[in-house]
Amino acid sequence: MKTSALRKYLDAILLIAILPVALVLGWQVWAGLRADRDRTEEILVQAASSFAQAANGELASSIEALTVLARSEIFQQGRIAAMGRLLRGRPRRDWDSIFLLDANGAVVMNTAPHGTSLAPQALRELQRQALAHTTPVVSGVNGSPQIAIATTIRQSGRVHYVLGVVMSDAVWTRLASNAPLPADARAHLYDAQGRAFAGEEGPNGNHDETYEAWATVPLSNWRARVSVPAAPIDAARRRVIVAALSTSGVGLALGFVLAAIAARRIAKRLEEEARAKDEQEKLLIHEWRNALNAIGAAADVLASSDPASETAADARDVIARQARLLAHSLHHARNPIT
Repeated sequence: MKTSALRKYLDAILLIAILPVALVLGWQVWAGLRADRDRTEEILVQAASSFAQAANGELASSIEALTVLARSEIFQQGRIAAMGRLLRGRPRRDWDSIFLLDANGAVVMNTAPHGTSLAPQALRELQRQALAHTTPVVSGVNGSPQIAIATTIRQSGRVHYVLGVVMSDAVWTRLASNAPLPADARAHLYDAQGRAFAGEEGPNGNHDETYEAWATVPLSNWRARVSVPAAPIDAARRRVIVAALSTSGVGLALGFVLAAIAARRIAKRLEEEARAKDEQEKLLIHEWRNALNAIGAAADVLASSDPASETAADARDVIARQARLLAHSLHHARNPIT
């Protein structure tokens, strides 16, 4: 095999040996990034679920309190004025105001300060929903930042009133601020129509690219959202990729260079051995040719001379000496070490 072909063959062997290593390293980097992305998604899903459960718990607590209030004997006895005096003391801290509508939707009582009540359209929509359900209902935002809960008051199987409360905006702000979140994450609440009513936006509002997770608030069909800016996470992942590829690339390149140097040394040594063998073969051929020529010439002299003459004796000596040289040369060719 020619030395140039041998070198190409060794280089090909090195490439074939290094390729699986590079593939394994690439797969490990990809698997690590995939696991990191899955962990990020899992953390966000857990945070969104926890936030939704907290919001649902606040609603459940207010609904339970409103249900107890609706069953009060004062309402059953029709003592609305007495109830009004009682309710103006804000039975719960997270209630901004309490309102009472008759079966036709007219406002019977409203503890909200002037100008802070729900809009008439929102009250009518809330009454319509309350009349359509046997359990308390939660309003959507409906163009207002206020969240309300309403339930019916029945007497003798008929609806006489719709009792409702407007919850404090601070409840949802506090929930969004105090939610257990990953670093740099933000929590938001959206009503059933997809409008945000709680949560702090980032520096660029909703224009930032984010990783996010959503969860449903069962009692209201609201949606809880937890998001983190994508840029820092993506930058960290790029640094991991660059570091891993740089380290593995340098290692593979160094390994290839060292292996290539070793391969070339082997090829050079084989080349030198092949050259020495060629020189030895040339020398042997030259020696054998000279010996054969001498033997041929001595044979011619011996054929034309008196066997008993000194010339014939010299010719026989030449043949014997050259034969010994051929035997020695042949032995050396078969056993070069000796």
